[in-house]
Amino acid sequence: MKYDKVYRVFLSSVGKLLEYERDAIREHIWKSGNLPIAMEGFNSSNNKYSIEVVIDYLNKSDIVIMVLGHLYGEIINGLEKSSCSLRTCNKCNGDRCCISYTHFEYLYSMEKNKLVFCIVENNYKDIKSVRKKLKDSKYRGDEAQKILESFKKDKTVNSDFIKAATEKYSYFYSNPAEILQSMLKINRYIHANPEKYNLVGLVDGSVLNELTKVKSEKEKINNDIKVLNELHITSNNYPIIFSKYKAICELQNLPINSCANIILGLMYELGIGTAEDFPLAKKQYQKAFDLGSDLGSYLLERNG
Repeated sequence: MKYDKVYRVFLSSVGKLLEYERDAIREHIWKSGNLPIAMEGFNSSNNKYSIEVVIDYLNKSDIVIMVLGHLYGEIINGLEKSSCSLRTCNKCNGDRCCISYTHFEYLYSMEKNKLVFCIVENNYKDIKSVRKKLKDSKYRGDEAQKILESFKKDKTVNSDFIKAATEKYSYFYSNPAEILQSMLKINRYIHANPEKYNLVGLVDGSVLNELTKVKSEKEKINNDIKVLNELHITSNNYPIIFSKYKAICELQNLPINSCANIILGLMYELGIGTAEDFPLAKKQYQKAFDLGSDLGSYLLERNG
């Protein structure tokens, strides 16, 4: 399902044990015509400005998709309470931040009224599920053991975080097919509610071309209106103007007449210079559309 706009979608999750999910969701975002923003290439432990980079990307995003599973994730390194951007977080230990990057991304997105969706692994509390996932993963030896210890240590805080994050738009999965189903549901929701969340997005190229055409037609109509205003039109000579535009529109399919069709249609629709006649107005809009007018198409859609 594609949109008139390209939405910037921030993909948030821990980096380990969710590689497949991230790849699948990123690919789906691309295929739906939108732009995924992810932080895989960003090494937070080596960059003291990491949280500023995260904030910058979140500010530029229209939608945030959280992928949550067994692991709580890495605690933000070096972020002091006095310089933290969050206003609703009470998780600091003294002046030291004690939440993970993923948790921060969620809280910041909510404070900024971003549209946030959560896709959550069903068995995120289950140690057997962690062991199975580790067995099927690339992690071995000490690295696998560290991941298992992280799961045990952060199990409670991770569960509390997921419970809070899934109060609104959340989808749970147990297999790859359910991840795809979750993304399709998210797409349908966005498609049905674009104005509800004032999503800015990036305008698609084809839409820009249509807007350029409409702008050109609007300029032609404004020129006609300017000429009429210079003639000091009053209600007494509206019928004369109507008659002249009607005569122009009766000429056979000349592209130059699409603007005249639209003006005549508006006069029919509003009852200017003639009796109000909505069917005849739509007929003129249709003629303008048949002559290649995007504005004619818009007026037809607007009036059903």
